[in-house]
Amino acid sequence: MYTKKTMSEVPVSPNQNIISPIDVAPISPTPDVTPKKRNYLPWILGILVLVIVFAISFLILTGKSKSTPINSLTQESPVEISEPKTTPTTPVVINDLELIKFVREYLKLGPEVQIEIKKIEGNYAYGTGGAKDGAGFYWAVAKKDGQWNYAFGGNGIPECKEVEIFPVGTFKLAGQDGKFDICYNKSELIDRKTGLPVK
Repeated sequence: MYTKKTMSEVPVSPNQNIISPIDVAPISPTPDVTPKKRNYLPWILGILVLVIVFAISFLILTGKSKSTPINSLTQESPVEISEPKTTPTTPVVINDLELIKFVREYLKLGPEVQIEIKKIEGNYAYGTGGAKDGAGFYWAVAKKDGQWNYAFGGNGIPECKEVEIFPVGTFKLAGQDGKFDICYNKSELIDRKTGLPVK
């Protein structure tokens, strides 16, 4: 049978060295506790490039959009009706209630849509409109035999058939051609002064 002996009971020869458990433990090197630096620059540059690509794509796709029909604009939030406002470039407020009423009825606009007259040139007028916190649009009207009888509205460049009633050069702005001198004929952009495609 085996009996347990203590260290003092184990015979040791004079040539034998006693090794304690502490002496046997392997010595490990001191661990490196300095934090490793991470290089975030490639990630930041990659994200920046993606943002720029998406922004340029958005601008290219929306830069020359076709006219959006006025009936497709949402008019969900009620807006106070106000009289046309004077803008810094227009010293006189054009307040033609008959014209505003015609635009509202012809384009089927609700009372929450504000209408502003920008310019009247003889038998033609144009302006802007929109809900207080919604999309804005432009409109133009024509008069025949002393009565307003045609209107259209939208965003972007209009279709040529919508603006053919307005003479070339109508609604000139400072240093520019007429408001509707460029239009779409199907999917082709046309210069109404020359009748040729815009390059």
